[in-house]
Amino acid sequence: MNILCISDTHGRHRKLKLSKAELLLFAGDMGARSFLQLEDFANWLAAIDLPAERKIIIAGNNDGVFEQHPKEARKYLDSIATYLENSSCTVDCINIYGTPVSLAFRNLFFNIPDDGSIQKYWDLIPQNTDILITHQPPFGILDSDFRKKHLGCPRLFARVKEIKPRLHCFGHIHGAYGVKTIDGTTFVNASVCNDFMKISNKAMLIKM
Repeated sequence: MNILCISDTHGRHRKLKLSKAELLLFAGDMGARSFLQLEDFANWLAAIDLPAERKIIIAGNNDGVFEQHPKEARKYLDSIATYLENSSCTVDCINIYGTPVSLAFRNLFFNIPDDGSIQKYWDLIPQNTDILITHQPPFGILDSDFRKKHLGCPRLFARVKEIKPRLHCFGHIHGAYGVKTIDGTTFVNASVCNDFMKISNKAMLIKM
């Protein structure tokens, strides 16, 4: 299966060139701080030639409408995509789980204090997960900023190590864009924007 991984478009989604794929994963930070911004993203998403069940979307720490107005925000994606928020879906017998939470960062959205309380969210990830979509990177894997400081979550790393999904797609740390395969899991930081909020990376096409 060809899987297109995208994250951190920050409102610049229309500048992307997309390869054809059988499944699209979006790992948050579409830039939906208002309904107007969400509507534009939804219109772009609707034009992608895939059925709704094959476009899997999570929010990120910059997508405030999904935290502040969850019912209204989700309606924008109805019949267009599958929105996951600490929940799962199945496509072609592949179990997919998605969560928007991340460690506290600039007091934004879906932020959890770095006091151990984020563990309850990682514990929700089912053991049989084949594809995991998080906004937060795991610690030590494609999570370094321009200072080479690791900004991933150690507790997420430990949970992923337990579950061993085939694919873990995330974003959040723009400068760590890339792909690595470790112990049977392909890790993708799919951030397409750089730290200056300009599109600098391609949507990542992965074969699974």
